[in-house]
Amino acid sequence: MKNRVRAIIMKNDSFLTMKRVKSNETYWVFPGGGVEDGEENVGAMIRECKEELGVDVEVLELMFKNSFFRKEDGEQKEYFYKCNIVGGELGTGD
Repeated sequence: MKNRVRAIIMKNDSFLTMKRVKSNETYWVFPGGGVEDGEENVGAMIRECKEELGVDVEVLELMFKNSFFRKEDGEQKEYFYKCNIVGGELGTGD
């Protein structure tokens, strides 16, 4: 089973999301990604925000858990964490 983390970051009554375009589909997701072997969820959340967004975050609390199944990946669990940006520059990530 694969674990994934997602950041819920709010500013001025808006959520920070990322635009994705894959296979001619356009959709919006909360930033985040997979938890690597031996990595804790909070550490993965901090790493993913730095990689994807270019920002340092403070992970505040677990807000929501979701389980789902994808044909290509099998069962997955997603953990959505409320986060605050505490450093870095938004938009400088990969």
